[in-house]
Amino acid sequence: MRTFTNLKRLLLIFLILCSAAVQARNISAQPGDNTEKIINSLRAGDTLTLADGNYSLTERFSFSISGTPKRPIVIKAAEGAHPRFHRDNADQNIWDIEGADYVTIDGLHFSGGSAGVRVWKASHFTFSNNEIFGTDDAALTMNISGNHYDHIKIINNHIHDTRGTGEGMYLGCNFNECRLSNSLIEGNYVHDTLDAEQGDGIELKEGSYATIIRNNVIHDTNYPCILTYGTVGNGAVNIIENNLVYNCGDHGIQSAADTIIRNNIVLNTKLDGIAMQRHQNSSPANLEVIHNTVVKPTGSAIYLNGNTGPVTIANNAVYAKNGKALDLSNINSRFLSLSGNVGSGGYPGFSTQAFKTGNLQTDFVQAHFKGEPPIDLRPRGGSRLIAAGDSKLSAKTDFDGNPRGSSTDAGAYGYESSLQQKTWALSANFKNRQIAPLSAQKFKQQPMPDWGCVPKPNP
Repeated sequence: MRTFTNLKRLLLIFLILCSAAVQARNISAQPGDNTEKIINSLRAGDTLTLADGNYSLTERFSFSISGTPKRPIVIKAAEGAHPRFHRDNADQNIWDIEGADYVTIDGLHFSGGSAGVRVWKASHFTFSNNEIFGTDDAALTMNISGNHYDHIKIINNHIHDTRGTGEGMYLGCNFNECRLSNSLIEGNYVHDTLDAEQGDGIELKEGSYATIIRNNVIHDTNYPCILTYGTVGNGAVNIIENNLVYNCGDHGIQSAADTIIRNNIVLNTKLDGIAMQRHQNSSPANLEVIHNTVVKPTGSAIYLNGNTGPVTIANNAVYAKNGKALDLSNINSRFLSLSGNVGSGGYPGFSTQAFKTGNLQTDFVQAHFKGEPPIDLRPRGGSRLIAAGDSKLSAKTDFDGNPRGSSTDAGAYGYESSLQQKTWALSANFKNRQIAPLSAQKFKQQPMPDWGCVPKPNP
């Protein structure tokens, strides 16, 4: 009996010790601490809170940490704080994340360095409410050959003023050598990559799949604002929806294959508004371009070259002042479906079911060909867009995520939903935010404030 009691006591002590060993910790750090060492010591369930201040970096800063589904690791800014990791020289990236599983990084600022935040390996990784700017290369990268980045969330980040290759986000690898999958890129504000050699806003490389690019605002880029390749059979299609892009130094939205492009607004671009063309191993196929609004001072609104599989272009509002509304080249008509489009500009001799002529001044509440906000592209009463779409291909919601009305209207907005529901006034800012950030100024023209450019963009 005594032996059994002793065993129970030992078991109780063991359980208490085990519980203490795995208990989640709340850890704090401030400038001057060895933050790299602290991060590398984090274990499942831990939260690291960073105080306000400038965390100056001179040596390589890297870490590899892993949480679990029920016990993720969180690295975040203290309430009201704006911790900034800054590297004066471009000899190293600001952060190298060599491993991050079930990890969240929230509310930090990164400036200087070569690349901003380079992620080597990650899954179930969230990068939210952060700012990256003034880098000498791409801002946020996940492009290490041989790796598979899965279940990634890139949400509500402010990325701007890059140089070098200068992509805002470089996700995946060329020729399917690494890929991003089952991921969400939403609510980010990316701009001013004009000093970069390339400078795509968001680039999703070949082989990436089942990823949503949604509700982002992207402008003043040197290359396309949004660029996706093909999935090359790896998985489900990617989705590009509800984004505002303008002043893109190439195409506005470019995709090779395997993508739904829906409810986007595209204004001024150097080349075409929405382009579908061959890229690496993918040629236009398995593409749906539905309910977008494209208003182009120059170039074509929608461009398609050399489709080798199914392409649907339907229910778009496409207005080209000095180009074509629909520019189709080397087309395999057997795989092409056109219906419910409305707009102006040169176009081939389509049937009225495929394309109806519109008028920029009378079809929208307040439209122009200046190529950037302020502009109001909701349909006005009597617009040619109203009920002009193909109901069989109607999206359920519009650019603002509001349910569409009873009629199928061409363009990114539904007439009934845009008048009766909450809408966001198009602007150079995070979507649904009306205060223009200080960082709209060019990095090269004026140094940024000490702790980053804007308040931490948490709601």
